[in-house]
Amino acid sequence: MKWLFLPYPLLQSTKYKWFFALSSGVFVYIFLIIYEPFGTRQLTTYKYLFLTGNGASVFLGVATTYFTLPKLFREFHRPEKWTVGKEILLQSCCILIISAFIYLHNNYLARGIVSYQTFFNYLEITILIGIFPSLFHGAHTIKKKYLESTITFMSVTARIVRGDLYSENTRRKCKSIAYCNAIVRVCICTIRRELCGDISSQR
Repeated sequence: MKWLFLPYPLLQSTKYKWFFALSSGVFVYIFLIIYEPFGTRQLTTYKYLFLTGNGASVFLGVATTYFTLPKLFREFHRPEKWTVGKEILLQSCCILIISAFIYLHNNYLARGIVSYQTFFNYLEITILIGIFPSLFHGAHTIKKKYLESTITFMSVTARIVRGDLYSENTRRKCKSIAYCNAIVRVCICTIRRELCGDISSQR
């Protein structure tokens, strides 16, 4: 279970937070219109208005997760201490919050349009549909982290080359395989320190 304590990038971009919340709501709205799952095919009264409410519920749930929770739990959402386990917990909270908004919308605001469902029914539906935006978000985060890692690697390597490998003495030393291996170890240690930090100190 050590992987739960591995560092993970915390979403901090305000623009992307709004984009992710809006795109998740729009995706769910379009998904429900096209595939009409979970009995929505039988809807005849205010169908599109009802589905719009579901999309809005998803938007509010994601926005609450990424804007309200970080303000309520500032210490928990410290970027330098964010881990894989915390990200999983945050995504789980997001699903619960979305399910709560959908439950309130369908059973109270849209009462009479659809039959009553329990909170756990909507939780199951949210998990089944919400996996797609979650995968998109995860892929975006990993891709961004990979690009940042590549840029950092190039930057660190460039600093080492400018400050060390360009000297005449080092150029002669580089003929030694042992010295080249030492340079590689310095690169790796520097990159680990700049990207991940000290994992034990985060615990």
